[in-house]
Amino acid sequence: MEDFFACTLVVENRSSISEALKVVEEICDLVSRRPPEEGKTHKSPDEFCFDDLRLYVKLKASDQLPPTPLDDLIFEIQIKTFLQHAWSIATHDLVYKGQNVDWGRARVAYQIKAMLEHAEISVERVDAMAESSLLAVTDEKIRKLKAVIDWLRRTWDGEWLPKDMVRLAENIIAMCQAISVELDDIFECVRLRSFLLTKDQQSAIDQQFIATLESLIELVWDCACKRPKTSKAPNKGVSLNAQRRHGFCRFCGNLTEFSVFIETPNQMSDVEPKEPKDSSTHKRFQLSHQFCSEHRPKLESNEWNPAYRQALRSQDQFDLELSRLSKQCAKPATPQVKSGNKLVDSYYFYYVSNLTLQPADKAELRKQARLMADWKLSDRKKQILMLQWSGLNQSDIAQKLGTTRQAVSKALASIPAMFRLCQKPRSRRQPK
Repeated sequence: MEDFFACTLVVENRSSISEALKVVEEICDLVSRRPPEEGKTHKSPDEFCFDDLRLYVKLKASDQLPPTPLDDLIFEIQIKTFLQHAWSIATHDLVYKGQNVDWGRARVAYQIKAMLEHAEISVERVDAMAESSLLAVTDEKIRKLKAVIDWLRRTWDGEWLPKDMVRLAENIIAMCQAISVELDDIFECVRLRSFLLTKDQQSAIDQQFIATLESLIELVWDCACKRPKTSKAPNKGVSLNAQRRHGFCRFCGNLTEFSVFIETPNQMSDVEPKEPKDSSTHKRFQLSHQFCSEHRPKLESNEWNPAYRQALRSQDQFDLELSRLSKQCAKPATPQVKSGNKLVDSYYFYYVSNLTLQPADKAELRKQARLMADWKLSDRKKQILMLQWSGLNQSDIAQKLGTTRQAVSKALASIPAMFRLCQKPRSRRQPK
C-alpha cells in the first residue's frame, strides 16, 4: 500500500514546488510520481478534480547506519500550495471520505477548486498581469506612496532603509497630514538642509574640542550653582544662609525654592526684615533647598503635598531614568544604556536623538526623567514602542513579547504621544 505512510509538504505558491521537489530528492529515492511527468495531466480542460503532485519515495540508504526494514518502505509525499492545502482540508468530507454523496455539494467543491486554481495563476503571474492596459491606472493614495518611496531611495542608501518601505511611506504621509504640510515641502526642506546620512569623520582633535566644549558648559553651570560667599539680601535685617545648598529639585528639573528666591531680585527686595522670634506677629519665612515649590513636602495649609508623596514613591525610577538618559547623552552616536535588553537600549538611543539633548542640559534631562517616572513608562512599554516604531502591528508585538494583543493595546493607550518615536535619527549609526 503506497500511501499507508504519508505526509504533506506545503509551500507558498506554485513557483516554490520545484524547490520543494529538489529537497525531497536530496533525502529520498524517487520511485514514482503522479502525475507521472511534469507538464502532463490526465484532466481535460473542463475538469477540476484532485491532481496535486504526489511523490512515492524510499529513504536513501546510509553507509553509516545498519539496514532496517524501513529502508524498503515506500511512502507518499504530497506537495501542495497553501491554497491547494486549504481546499483539501475544507472539502475533504464533501468529495473524498464523507458519509453521504451529493452532486450539488461536490459541484460547489470543485467550483471552489477552479476559482483557487485561477487565484494560483494570478499570484504566480501577478507582475505580468499588472502590466495589462486595463490595470494601467492609479489613485491618489498609491501615487503619493510611490512618490515618497522613490524619494527615499534617491535620498538614502538602501542599507539604511527599512524592509517595509510601504509602512514608512504611509507614516510620512500621515505626519504631513497631521501638521498640514505638503509632501513637496518636506522634500524641498530635506534637500535644502542636506539632511543626508553621512559617516562620522571627526578627527581626534575634533573629538577633543567637542569634549572640551561640553566640559566648559558643565563648568559654567556648576559655577552658576555655586553658593555665594555673602548674602544677596538688600534689606536691612534680612539674611540668607549662604551654606544652604541650592540647585535642582531632588525630584525634577526645576530649581529649588531657595535657588529661585536668591536668583529673583524682585522677590529679594520684597522680603521684610526679621522680627524678634518672641513677637506675636512673627511668621517664619521658610524656603526649601531640596525641593521646588511643586514638590515641597507640605503645602501652606500644613497638609502633606500629594505631588511630593507621588515623587517620593517613584524616586528610584526617577534616578534610574536620569542615569540612563545621562549615559545616552554622553555618547549619543551608539546605544549606551546597557539595560540588558536591546529594545530598551534602542529606545533610549532614538529617543535622545530626537530630543537632541547634550550632557550639559541637566534641567531638561531631569524633566524628561520626571515625566517618564510620572507616566510609569516601564521597560516593557519602551519595548512595545520600539517594536511599533519598527513597523510591527499589535498582534506581531504581542507574539514577539509573549503577551496578548489586548495587553499591548492597553499599554499603547496609556502612553502619551510625547514618548513615541516620530522619526529615525538622520546621522547616527543604528544599533546592531
